[in-house]
Amino acid sequence: MNHRSIRKFKDEKLAPFQIETIVPAAQMASSSRFMQAYSIIGLTNPALKRELREITKTPYIEENGHLFIFCADLKRFTVMGNEQEQRDMRTMLESSTVYQTAVIDASLAAQNAVLAAESLGLGAVIMGSVNKDIRRLDQMLALPEYVVPLFGIAVGVPDQQPEIKPRLPSTRPAARITATPAGHGVTSTCSN
Repeated sequence: MNHRSIRKFKDEKLAPFQIETIVPAAQMASSSRFMQAYSIIGLTNPALKRELREITKTPYIEENGHLFIFCADLKRFTVMGNEQEQRDMRTMLESSTVYQTAVIDASLAAQNAVLAAESLGLGAVIMGSVNKDIRRLDQMLALPEYVVPLFGIAVGVPDQQPEIKPRLPSTRPAARITATPAGHGVTSTCSN
């Protein structure tokens, strides 16, 4: 209940045990049909982090204890199964549903990673800015076909204590949707 995004970190790299706690915690996230359609890349190369900082104009991409890049990874489905199953999967990859599933799976894993980092006393921030030049990032990381970088998470020892951002009260949901069993009479109301 004390989550806050940390954007300034002390100059301390994560210890291996911290990474070995965060990544498995991410992998324990719920996954649609157990597809786990994502990959997590640990970006430690200082030159690549500097280049990514230049692209994003975001200092904490370079200055953190560890940078994780979460990717939708549909490549794994093109190499599993027999030849016919692989051909069928390549056709299915053109469906937005498969990509959406990968994005949701990666997002759930990322939230688990942040929670694990915070449980270790670390801070983290999820960043969509890594996609400011997605083609360049794709080249920097030498990603294979069907692997798409989605967002990054900078993790480290906090060097700031920002205020907790206000949230909508939990007693007032943003919207309520009610439907009859037959699907008729769907109503939606918004609370403001």
